[in-house]
Amino acid sequence: MVTCYFFGMQNPQNSATSKPPNDDRPPVGAVPLLGVAEPFQRLRRTVHDRPLVRPEVWRHAGGGIPVVDPYVRRYWTPVLGPGAIADLLRLATAAERRRSLPRPVYLSSLIRAGMVAIHDGAIRVRTRVPEVPRHLRHTLPPALRRELADRPERPFSTETQPSRSFGASKASA
Repeated sequence: MVTCYFFGMQNPQNSATSKPPNDDRPPVGAVPLLGVAEPFQRLRRTVHDRPLVRPEVWRHAGGGIPVVDPYVRRYWTPVLGPGAIADLLRLATAAERRRSLPRPVYLSSLIRAGMVAIHDGAIRVRTRVPEVPRHLRHTLPPALRRELADRPERPFSTETQPSRSFGASKASA
C-alpha cells in the first residue's frame, strides 16, 4: 500500500482512507447543520424583528438645511455613516407623510448626533439639520474638509428654504 503525494495524486486503492500526515482538518461530516448556532454566537441586529414606529416632525428644532439637500448626503455621510443618513431620510419622510416604519437600526447614532430625539415616548426627527459642526469636521476626508471650508456660508432658515420631501410634487404658486 503506497501513497504518492507527488502533485496531489494518491494510490487509487486507498485514496478514501489515507490522509496526508499534516492534514489536521476535521472530516467533512463534522460540519454543523445550517441554522444550528452555538449558544455564544450572537445574531446581527438586522436579523431580529423590529417594532413599527411612527415618527413625528420635530417642530422646535430650529432652522437648518433640509434633509433632502445634497449637502446632507455629501458632508454628513462621512460623519455619521451611510446607514444612519439613510435612516434619517426614511424617518423624515415617514414623519412628513405620517406613516409607520420599522425601528431604524441606527436610531441610537442619530439620537447621539442630535438629529432625532425621544420626547414623551415619541420619536421626533429633524426635517432640517444643522451644518456639520467644526468639532466634527476632522472626521471628513481632507478634500471634503477643504471644500467645506471654501464653501460660502449660506443662511438657512425656515423662512428662506421650504421643506421638501421625497415624492412630493412641486406646488405652483
